[in-house]
Amino acid sequence: MGTWGPGLYQDDVAEDVKTEYINLLKIGKKNQEATEELIKDNQLIINDPDDAAIFWFALADTQWKLGRLLPHVKKNALMHLIKEDNLKKWEIESKADYKYRRKVLEQLEERLNSPIPAEKKISLYKYYKCNWSMGDTYAYQLESEFAKDHNLYGHYLIFNKIDEYKIKKGLDFDVFPIVYTKITKNTTIPKSLKELNNNCDFIRYMFSPLSGLFKYKTINDTNSTKILKKLIFLGNFELERPIDEFIEDEIGFPLNTMKLSDYEERKINDYVKLRDK
Repeated sequence: MGTWGPGLYQDDVAEDVKTEYINLLKIGKKNQEATEELIKDNQLIINDPDDAAIFWFALADTQWKLGRLLPHVKKNALMHLIKEDNLKKWEIESKADYKYRRKVLEQLEERLNSPIPAEKKISLYKYYKCNWSMGDTYAYQLESEFAKDHNLYGHYLIFNKIDEYKIKKGLDFDVFPIVYTKITKNTTIPKSLKELNNNCDFIRYMFSPLSGLFKYKTINDTNSTKILKKLIFLGNFELERPIDEFIEDEIGFPLNTMKLSDYEERKINDYVKLRDK
């Protein structure tokens, strides 16, 4: 585990304890249950002479700030504060950092001995599960001023799902579609596989100089109701794949995450930037 400064959370252990504890609350664990589970899962850290104090400091501080400080957590944190065992390494390494760390721990001790604030609400995780099937194809009509500026107003973005991307959140995942994105050559919405293949251009997102190929796949990581309501379902299709595609999945090149909150401008920029290359 790494330490990069004398601040209370300038340490991997402290950051992890805070994150893990809040994460347990967000998945619906009660305070006592979350605390017991965190302690059980971190026995190696708790039994480590260097990391134990950091664990209890972070947990006690986080619980106090959320209005959930448990007596035994407070007791363990105060024990290490009184022993000053965490200060020794700072005194050896840097006088300035030692002085700062002492102040941080003094403030922590004062905080823990003060009245606990009212319990703060912790919102439970909400998950997004895109229900598109493989091959599902949607159209979105460009209607922004930016589209007008590039003579693309009224054209359609076409999204064709070819895989899915899962983002871990608590005990579950958000699920977003990995897509190929095309853009129509005119303002006519395509109605068949032939029109999707022949009357639309693929949008390239990146050029790989070493291979001379392009990147096409993106993750449509939006769950905006406003955006999703504007999508028009065209059907389920297996589009012809671009012949000059850089196959990042096979050689480790990461997928490009594109947020659709500003997607018109970003996708138009990508299309214009690489369409003639």
